[in-house]
Amino acid sequence: MEAKEKALELVQKNKDHFNADNVVIIPGKAPEALAEIKEPVDRVIIGGSGGNMESLFQWCKANTRPGGRVIANFVTLENAAQATTLMNQYFDNVELIQVGISRGEGIGGLTMLKAANPIFIITGDVK
Repeated sequence: MEAKEKALELVQKNKDHFNADNVVIIPGKAPEALAEIKEPVDRVIIGGSGGNMESLFQWCKANTRPGGRVIANFVTLENAAQATTLMNQYFDNVELIQVGISRGEGIGGLTMLKAANPIFIITGDVK
C-alpha cells in the first residue's frame, strides 16, 4: 500500500524488475485502503505509519495468516520504540534490529564512506 504517486511508480518498477508477481500493490492510505483486501495475507511490510500505527498493527493481527510475519521500518527512535511496544502486544518473537548504510564517496583519490540515516526494522510473527 502506498499513498504517494511517485512512490507507487517506484514500487511498481521494483516489482517488475524483480519479477515479484506475488506482490500486490494497493494505492491509498492505511488503514482505510486496507478494506480492499478480502483474503488473509502472508506478509505485511510497513514502511511508515502515517500516525496510524496501532490501527495498522490491529489490522495486521486480524488479517495475517497464522505463521505470517509483519515487518515495520522506521527512521526515528520514537516511532521504533512505539512500534516495538505495540508489536509486543500483538505479535510473537518480536525482534528489533538497526541497520546502517554508507555510500562511498571519492576524496583525494581515496574512498570515504558517508553514513546514511540508520533504519530500524522490527519484525513479529503471527500465531
